[in-house]
Amino acid sequence: MDSFYSRHLEAFSLGLFLPIFGAVSIPNGYRLLMDISLLVSIPALAWAPVRASLRERALLAGLCLLATLYWWWQREASAPVYINSFRLYLPLAALPLLVWTWRPPLPSLRPMVLAACLAAPVALGEAAYQFLLLNRRAEGGDFFCIHFGDLSALFALLLWVAGLRMPTSRRLQLLAWASALAFVGASVLSMTRGAWLLLLLVPVVMLRGGYCPSLKMLAGMAALIGALTVLSPSGIMHKVYERIADAQHEVTLYETREVASTSVGARLQMWQFAWELFCEKPWLGWNQQGYEAQRDIAVRQKRVDPMMEQFHHPHNEFLNEAAKSGVVGILFLLLVYGMPLAYFARQWRRSAPDSLSRTLALLGMLIPLAYGIFGLTEAILFWNNGPIALYFFLIAVLATRSTADAGLDDAAVQ
Repeated sequence: MDSFYSRHLEAFSLGLFLPIFGAVSIPNGYRLLMDISLLVSIPALAWAPVRASLRERALLAGLCLLATLYWWWQREASAPVYINSFRLYLPLAALPLLVWTWRPPLPSLRPMVLAACLAAPVALGEAAYQFLLLNRRAEGGDFFCIHFGDLSALFALLLWVAGLRMPTSRRLQLLAWASALAFVGASVLSMTRGAWLLLLLVPVVMLRGGYCPSLKMLAGMAALIGALTVLSPSGIMHKVYERIADAQHEVTLYETREVASTSVGARLQMWQFAWELFCEKPWLGWNQQGYEAQRDIAVRQKRVDPMMEQFHHPHNEFLNEAAKSGVVGILFLLLVYGMPLAYFARQWRRSAPDSLSRTLALLGMLIPLAYGIFGLTEAILFWNNGPIALYFFLIAVLATRSTADAGLDDAAVQ
């Protein structure tokens, strides 16, 4: 039975990565991911020997349970105001994948790259159709444009790093980078400026990963970017420049005339409003019902722009938790991002320099860092279930190397 599982492990892994990368394009993709993860964990329970102790996964399993309890408390405290209750089950649905990680680890990065090769062209094609023919910002699956752009950018970053870690497998490296480029295109066509902030993690990857690109590689990347810029439809680059210029102009309008009816102006005013609410109730916050009531009062008193009535959160993950759950919410958010970061950082320190363990640890560290960046301009873990599902499921999948194996280079990166 063990040999059966070992022979089919790569197929199981491919079947798992495909709905992860395809979630931004497939309707109800994250629900499909939940079903497939359960099916993948069944043969692991039945046929594969345990390779890791419960203690090694207790941190991540505890995170899933903590998130479920916290969101249940938020829902009960905010009644009768509606809060999407399905997100309570998403961390619990990731637990079968953590069971899967107790079993033999991923044999290579090949399933991840092949799944991305199948999903990335679909995401790019869907985005190009919407942007060029329907003349609207790209979105896909169950994700509106902001989350579609954010997660496409995250996938691009993960695949770029995977390509860097496969220098001796040229074919897989090129496939990883081609898929990354397709996801970059999809993210750009969403015109999500918050996703572009993910560029801040590129130096982190280069420094933490110890990469020193050659002049030939830098010249090739510059030539590729230049060619794509020149060959892409003029409307795309015009929109990109327009989005950047609009952001600069909207900041100036807010600073000089307090115009809060723009995208950036509304965010700046919502951030200030959420901070004021946190200062009034710093420990447990106002909950969702209290937040909306205070928002409506502020609109009636003309202290904030009427545009603010459209939004149920202040478009900042940290201020959203601060205003609604106070210090408790901030601590929860720090644990949501900090516990996986600590886990993967530990895996990184214990792994051999060129091992698969180190690659997966680096990819795992990028997940909470990226979501933290997305949370600067959007409450990405608040409203849409898709980003929540992908956060917990990506962490669970990338935790497929036990600390017992981490110091052993028993699997090639390729």
